[in-house]
Amino acid sequence: MTKVTGIERAKVRVELHLTKVAAAKAGLFAARENLKSVRFKEKEKAIAAKAKIKAKSVAAKAAAAKAKSKSRKK
Repeated sequence: MTKVTGIERAKVRVELHLTKVAAAKAGLFAARENLKSVRFKEKEKAIAAKAKIKAKSVAAKAAAAKAKSKSRKK
């Protein structure tokens, strides 16, 4: 059995700690990116919904104007 010095043991401990920290940072980064993409998708959905409502109101106004002009012609 070889003798392991305290310095070697400390090196291994530090190395292990650094890999854990790196993994945690990578996980945080991935989570943040995922959250950003989710928020972006939600925002896009909201914009699309607003555009749909706006289109409906514009179409309704146009139909009302058309009906009004027809009633005037009679």
